[in-house]
Amino acid sequence: MLYAVMGSGRVAPGRAKESALLDHCDHVVLEATARWRSPVVGGAQAVFEGDAQGRHVGESAGIPAIVKTVMLPLRVAYDIAGDRILAARPYL
Repeated sequence: MLYAVMGSGRVAPGRAKESALLDHCDHVVLEATARWRSPVVGGAQAVFEGDAQGRHVGESAGIPAIVKTVMLPLRVAYDIAGDRILAARPYL
């Protein structure tokens, strides 16, 4: 599994590092929930579109926490094989 936050240079190869990066994004930087819509699946790829809404509570990439509610557009492209996700590339 490879998790790469596109445009940020942050890459987490392997499940343990991917899990740590997701935890950092979902619980340290943002207290947010994702709302998904418009999934597209075909062949060895899938794309999900939605948004993340919640409070910006932690510093990330030099941007200090503003402790306000934010909504971020979210797109995630996946490489898949059978029932496995090989790579996830979120675009925030």
